[in-house]
Amino acid sequence: SWCARAQAADTWLRMDTPHFEMAGNVGEGELRRVALKFELFRGVLEQVLGSVPATSVAPRVFVFKDRGSYRPYLPVVDGKPVELGGYFQPGRARPYITLAVSPWAEDPYQVVFHEYVHLLTSHTHGPSWFEEGFAEFLAGSVIEGDRVSLGRPDRRHIWTLRTNTPLPLATLFTIPVPAHDRWRQRLFYAQSWLIVHYLMTQRVQGRQQLVAFLNATASARDLEAAFRQSFGVGYAEM
Repeated sequence: SWCARAQAADTWLRMDTPHFEMAGNVGEGELRRVALKFELFRGVLEQVLGSVPATSVAPRVFVFKDRGSYRPYLPVVDGKPVELGGYFQPGRARPYITLAVSPWAEDPYQVVFHEYVHLLTSHTHGPSWFEEGFAEFLAGSVIEGDRVSLGRPDRRHIWTLRTNTPLPLATLFTIPVPAHDRWRQRLFYAQSWLIVHYLMTQRVQGRQQLVAFLNATASARDLEAAFRQSFGVGYAEM
């Protein structure tokens, strides 16, 4: 059941959903709208994966109504707050998510949904291209009301792909996320997203093969062998 109660002189509301604990200084209608988005997105993960593991505790989501109320809680780098629309903190005991409903820098849902995918697939041990591409693809879901659409073109990634020479697939499939090279990092994310987008929307049986690969990575010692078994081709042929 979903319940809401006022806190701090009716300034903040709390709302519990089946999988999230929501709190915000927004109106009850807005908090319900954000809560519905989170539950619908989790439903997308269940639909794509068949099932998702239950988290030991529900993520706690703080929803801020504007930049001013959110700013004191933003992460700080070099003494200055990072202008983010949303932030995900895994935490040892409980994951925390913060976001502003009127973002000024970027889509807050894409950031936090990306990390939420990582949380629910953390039991697997897939290669970096797969983990990041899968999270990027799903995080780009368009949620309007109670309708969810997958496969939205990502303008950032498309621009990166159009303006740069791609990494060889043999490299992409075997390296971790480039940590100290922003250009290669952007390219890595863009290509990883593109491959997963192709598998999920264009390749015959691609979605089923992708889920099979995800499941295989949980125990596979040879990732390329798991890749070949799942997709019927090796890295070079893909």
